[in-house]
Amino acid sequence: MAEALVKAESELPQIRNECSRRAWFVNRIRESCGVANGQAAPAPRLLREPGDAARVEILEIEAYLVAQHFHQLAEPGRSALALFYLDAFTHEEIAKLFRMTGEQLADTLADARLRLQRLLRGAHS
Repeated sequence: MAEALVKAESELPQIRNECSRRAWFVNRIRESCGVANGQAAPAPRLLREPGDAARVEILEIEAYLVAQHFHQLAEPGRSALALFYLDAFTHEEIAKLFRMTGEQLADTLADARLRLQRLLRGAHS
């Protein structure tokens, strides 16, 4: 990520469109992570049981664990779903960023969400 930030200092001012700047930055971070990214370690299980209505706020450890499960998703689903949840790009911009049609993006997002739900359910069992 540090490498992407250093390169961004010289590259980003040349890109006039804000959306294009964000897309460039996302691509550089994805490239950096892809090179250094090995097999994700399995995440530990959540601390509370499903249906525990006594506490509804998200615990810090739970956010960390969700991030660990999210990390296990395959590309491009992981990145597309992250951008979708961050609401930093429109659906059309995300599809263009990943060179997909709108239908392909919808399928990719649905698949990534399903996989994440399965990973999270596995943490409860």
